[in-house]
Amino acid sequence: MDILHLMIEKAAECDLLTDLATSVVRHRTSMYADNVVTFIRPTRMDLLTCIAIVDDFGAASDGLPEASNSRSVKDGLTGLWLRDVGPDLGSDALVEFFLLWQRLAAIALVPDQEDVLVWLWSGDGHYSSKSAYEAFFVGAVKAPIVEDIWRSRAPYSCKFFAWLAAKNRCWKADRLGRGGLPCSAACPLCDEEPKLGP
Repeated sequence: MDILHLMIEKAAECDLLTDLATSVVRHRTSMYADNVVTFIRPTRMDLLTCIAIVDDFGAASDGLPEASNSRSVKDGLTGLWLRDVGPDLGSDALVEFFLLWQRLAAIALVPDQEDVLVWLWSGDGHYSSKSAYEAFFVGAVKAPIVEDIWRSRAPYSCKFFAWLAAKNRCWKADRLGRGGLPCSAACPLCDEEPKLGP
């Protein structure tokens, strides 16, 4: 189990989750995006409860940042992020900071309206694993021969070799030798010419 799951279980035991809309701990909770917690249509109470949980655990959260040290877009619009900028920022970081500040200046927040997540990779704005998978392969180049290779009734090892050959990625004697794999310096069929790759 990961640290976040243990922390949420401990919070449930201490009745810290009672203020959340759904206070049942899921069987498995995991973090993949650098300790970012996202609620779908969070209420202000959900966010305050989450901040309280993270702050209550402090050092026990094993490296999770204190939520009270984070900034929101609203804080950025009011200029509170300037306090977080250290004097030792490089020129690239300062350029990124000012670009972010310009983007935030164009945002008009509506008071007392909760945030809504919109998935840009689908027509209706709702997330689905299918749309995420399709978005992952946008712009991918497909060679027509590759589909024929994988649809063939050949054994898998032959399909794999044909796929490597179509991509010009077959390991020849020179590459096998660099990898420390056993190989002969000459072609095993004619025993004359060396097999050198591109």
